[in-house]
Amino acid sequence: MLTEYPDICVLNDEAHHVHATKRPNSETGKDEELIWRRFMTFLKQCQQERHESAPYRVFQQIDFSATPFYGSGDNKDYFPHIVYDYDLPQASTDMLVKQLFLEQRQGANLADLDFRAERTPAIGRKRGEIIGLSRGQKIMLEIGKSKLEQLTQEFKVNGINRKPVMLVLAEETDVADLVGEHFAALPDEDGNYYDSERVVVYHSNLKDADYKTAEVKLEDIDNGNKPLRVVVSVLSVREGFDRHNICVIVMLRASEADLLLEQVVGRGLRVMFPDYKPEYDQIQDLKKEARQQLLNREQPSNAFDCLFLVEHPKFKDFYENYLRSQGYTVGSGDSSGQKAAGDLVVVDADTLRIPKYDICWPIQIFDNTPIPNLADIEVNSLGHYPVKFSLQKQMSAKTLITDVHVETETKAKTWVLENDYFDYNFFLQQIARTVTQSGKMMHLTAFSSEIAALADEYVSRWLFTEDIDFTDPENYIVLQSQQIVDFIVKQIRSAIARATGDLQYQPGAVWRKLSDVSRLLMRQSNMVAVQRCIYPYQAVQTVKGGFERRIISKLLNPSPEVLAFAKLDRKHDLIIAWRDDRGIQRKYEPDFVVKTADRIFLFETKGDHLIGDPSTALKAQAAVAWCKAASTVTPPGSQPQEWEYIILKQSVFETHEGASFNALLPIMRMEREALIAGLYGELGLNI
Repeated sequence: MLTEYPDICVLNDEAHHVHATKRPNSETGKDEELIWRRFMTFLKQCQQERHESAPYRVFQQIDFSATPFYGSGDNKDYFPHIVYDYDLPQASTDMLVKQLFLEQRQGANLADLDFRAERTPAIGRKRGEIIGLSRGQKIMLEIGKSKLEQLTQEFKVNGINRKPVMLVLAEETDVADLVGEHFAALPDEDGNYYDSERVVVYHSNLKDADYKTAEVKLEDIDNGNKPLRVVVSVLSVREGFDRHNICVIVMLRASEADLLLEQVVGRGLRVMFPDYKPEYDQIQDLKKEARQQLLNREQPSNAFDCLFLVEHPKFKDFYENYLRSQGYTVGSGDSSGQKAAGDLVVVDADTLRIPKYDICWPIQIFDNTPIPNLADIEVNSLGHYPVKFSLQKQMSAKTLITDVHVETETKAKTWVLENDYFDYNFFLQQIARTVTQSGKMMHLTAFSSEIAALADEYVSRWLFTEDIDFTDPENYIVLQSQQIVDFIVKQIRSAIARATGDLQYQPGAVWRKLSDVSRLLMRQSNMVAVQRCIYPYQAVQTVKGGFERRIISKLLNPSPEVLAFAKLDRKHDLIIAWRDDRGIQRKYEPDFVVKTADRIFLFETKGDHLIGDPSTALKAQAAVAWCKAASTVTPPGSQPQEWEYIILKQSVFETHEGASFNALLPIMRMEREALIAGLYGELGLNI
């Protein structure tokens, strides 16, 4: 038995010590997945080797922890039984957390300012009472506030629907309260004051009611519809907020004592723009560029998933020297002059282009099963039962049960079997249920009440050629006969089948179209101007995007037979399920969708080095099957119904550069057929 509890390590019986730091996100890749599988295999082997012949298994429990150690800094004492350690520097390298940037401003002369709060004079060894924020603390708060407002404004201008939030970590609760009061007198970039709706102070010294209110407001950190922008807490609070939108942290320390980075900075490390969300697809390359710039000790060109730290200059060496020596990537400097969104811009669908260049595709295909009008069925078209009611009533006498003594065969007692559970309403329910159990009529389950009404009229008025009140217990015993039940069900099913008549089972679909995604994010450096598309620009890949750029500018744009096209974005959600060579189901998103006069093409472009990859052929096989299914449904509007999958190798395009789409079509079809045939030998497979 394997059970997971966070931050607990249970030792029982033979003291199996198992410990792991938090498992990487499922998107991290095959290497981490392989390590995880080996870890689980290791546990299973331990059980088998130590207790193979025992009638029991020792209970083992896994501890997942973000901080698998005691102490901090160079004095960290790691737990002794760690089987896999995925540390913060590695998570930073894999870009599963935000990148760290130490925000520094010139001219403020912060190094000469006190980073502690102002106090009354000390009395003996007792420190004086806190009376206010120091000038140095106020300047640090102003730096954090200006960075927060810069991020907010630039995200808004560029159509990025995320709300940056600032976290202020104070030296103690009195300072946290003063920070809240300080912000209440400050306006934001729109002239709105940082009131209690925009700032929340959260620490353990609050009154119970205030603490609960603050705790609830923390839920607003990631909610873009809520005005909360600043969270003020204390360094000693060990619990993380587990939120994504914290982009700026201002640390107001009381001393130069070492801080536990994983607990302080870690509160803001969760990414705002994860790569598994389609709407952030174009942002991923910008994030990679920013990280590389940080590695080169350069200013990041954008602020996507950067965590900006505002610290007193006295602690600069801790970040720039100690943390870098531990493997962390930390940038530093004044980022106020850098664009938060880099060269990312918003491209909206052109409403004038949509009627002509929009393309739709089915995302769910189903049968439009014919539903007859049950109210139109005449009961006098159904058959009569061959036995008269009066005779059937005599035959349907109550069942008598006789108790017989086994040894002497003495008949002790005779009694009547009463079916208290059976009445006429129950009978009608059972008839409706039985009628719809047939495979051809299971789609009528939702019409059980109409079928019961039809059965009521038929049985009461026509079944026995006379009107009979079957609510009378003396009469409904007739309906307990299985022959009568079978006869009624057969008659009703036949009547429904006749009412269905020549209605055909037509396939239907739920449709999605390009214009459902009215806005795309693109990098200016990756944009290509297009004509026959609902979007005036299309984005190509940052790395090795030259092939896609030429496909758009040299093939799709100039070919007159291409009536409309689009480079599919992940937000369009045209997804084809396929299975890899290990049988694992995955998702495939083709490159382009292209409309011609007689069909719609799913158009894939591939470098020659990828054509031989087994996944390419498996994706092609799945895409051909998808197109075959999509071609069975009639699309809305005047769009062609036929779908076809084609693939173009880079070498073929370069050899025939300047050829039209139709000219390359036979070659692309041959490439597709060769790929699929290669999966099944020379004979291939008819899909």
